[in-house]
Amino acid sequence: MTKILISGFPKTGKSTFANELSNQYKNIQILHTDDLIENHNWKDSSDIVSNWILENEYIIEGVTVIRGLRKLITSYPHKRFDDITLYYLTKPKIELNTKQFAMAKGIQTIFMSIHGLLKERGLNIIFPKGEWNLPVIKKEFVKRRYRV
Repeated sequence: MTKILISGFPKTGKSTFANELSNQYKNIQILHTDDLIENHNWKDSSDIVSNWILENEYIIEGVTVIRGLRKLITSYPHKRFDDITLYYLTKPKIELNTKQFAMAKGIQTIFMSIHGLLKERGLNIIFPKGEWNLPVIKKEFVKRRYRV
């Protein structure tokens, strides 16, 4: 059974990567969390994504995946995630604007707060080569965005 989550910072190629994976997993639906933005607030989007994660097979991509995982950890304190793989992308392909930078900081904060629990519960977390270095990335964002 294929259960793939793709999350991380804005503009890191999550949708592109999901589309590439869909070529490998032909009969698996891709669910895009960005599709929820227009009609749902953050809380409702997180609830919907957490329900998606409980389903059978999928590729789910978007920044809301991390919030959905946090919701699951809270709602299901003994839930195991052994059958789920999370790809966590942190290198933006383009410079982030102020809102995207704020979103990246928020995602980083949430991810860092649940990372240990996700690992304990069996979630397979994959950081593409050269991408897992959050303090350096944060510092680079600050330097580029705010010219420190």
